Amino acid sequence: MDNEKVVLMLPVVEGETKDDSFYPSSGLASSGLEMLPISYETLVDFTKQFTNFELDSLEINVKGVVKSGGLTQLIVGLEGEAAMTVVLKKKE
Repeated sequence: MDNEKVVLMLPVVEGETKDDSFYPSSGLASSGLEMLPISYETLVDFTKQFTNFELDSLEINVKGVVKSGGLTQLIVGLEGEAAMTVVLKKKE
């Protein structure tokens, strides 16, 4: 796994989400939602915009895994049991 790259695949939700068009994470595969790859480095760069804070923890509940050659894609759902939480803490 030395040369293997791992990315998170997050669903792309366009427009306003209403109750009648909401897709629960269990229905993600059949919802037709586009998936966007996000690397760990991208997440860390995102947290750098909060200058008085630093990344404390990253909780990722993976819904599935796709492996192709040297790339592993971790599928993250919309919310609930398959979601992602980024926790920042104030810098000391």
